[in-house]
Amino acid sequence: MCDNHLTMQYNHRERGRIHFMIKSLSLALVVLLLASCGISGTTDTPASSPTIPTLLPTLASTDTPVPPPITSTPIIITGTLKARVNVRSGPGTGYDSLGLLDSGQTIQILAQNTDGTWFQIVYSPSPSGTGWIAAQFVDTGGQSIPTLTPQVTASASAPTGTVSQRLNVRAGPGPSYDSLGILEANTVVVIMGKNATSSWLQVQYPVGTTGRGWVSVEYVKVDDTSGLPILDANGTPITPGSSTSIPEFTPTPTVGPALVDMDTSASPVARVIFSSSGIRKFIYTGDVSTPEGDVEDWVEFTANAPSGKTSVTLFANLSCRGNSALIVELWQNGKMLSGWGSLTCGDIGRNLVITPSIPYLLRMRATPGNGMQYVNYTLTIKNNP
Repeated sequence: MCDNHLTMQYNHRERGRIHFMIKSLSLALVVLLLASCGISGTTDTPASSPTIPTLLPTLASTDTPVPPPITSTPIIITGTLKARVNVRSGPGTGYDSLGLLDSGQTIQILAQNTDGTWFQIVYSPSPSGTGWIAAQFVDTGGQSIPTLTPQVTASASAPTGTVSQRLNVRAGPGPSYDSLGILEANTVVVIMGKNATSSWLQVQYPVGTTGRGWVSVEYVKVDDTSGLPILDANGTPITPGSSTSIPEFTPTPTVGPALVDMDTSASPVARVIFSSSGIRKFIYTGDVSTPEGDVEDWVEFTANAPSGKTSVTLFANLSCRGNSALIVELWQNGKMLSGWGSLTCGDIGRNLVITPSIPYLLRMRATPGNGMQYVNYTLTIKNNP
């Protein structure tokens, strides 16, 4: 009797435990089913917008910023080459050649420089994936090319300036130093220092071997140069009051073919328009050679004069280095002029009497001789109406 009673109690407890387990398992199954359907237990989310489970892994750190969304796609314009051209690392013949492209080849144009003389293109062999070619040798079919605005990143302590016209960047503070390349008008430069006479500025120039170069202060718009450090020709700061002299460096010219820049009378290697309130003095350094290399340079200039004057006198200087003399011709409206005088290496203050507001061209060529004939020249023209 007692055994039967105990057995009944045990069976009752066992059935209760089993019933509890079944309820628990049922509840767990319901929760799992709800979770798998993506239904949340909260009521903050409208029924029409179910919560989607997050499947991304949790990051251990939040230091890496999330990249901004892409808001625009660059416009790439297709063009066709009209000649075999060099692809350069920057917009000018002074920049390194990255390779050659053949005539008739199709290119993708990204932008043009400020005066529209050079196009930035897609060029995969370049480390940056881009390069520059002369615009005159590209058929764009009349398409509009966007202008690439020069950008610069400067530290808070380094002042900046703006280049007023196309000019050479040199290895040292003087016109006799080697040219490292060309800066286009309106390029912003970071200024690192000046020479002892404050006539040349050292600027950041990534194309140079040291990452720096020198430009004439006359063609850089800068607010104040008084606080700039004084540097010697090597870029080393000079102690105030030091009597250290900085000798002018005159490199030995290398007799070899001049780099072909493919300029013509229709597309000169340099162009300047003088004005009473703007440019009054122009300096250009180039080189020519024969029978190989760049056989000629064309430099265009337009004089300025007060209203009513029909002629104006310009003053020209011409210095040369090399193993040949320089032939200089004056052209206007597609014709070589005679009776204008002459301009030869070593001339200082040579008078050029011309008509204002009309473009003229100087054509420079090396005098033929035995073997390679090479001339590196610096041309200076002053307009003082």
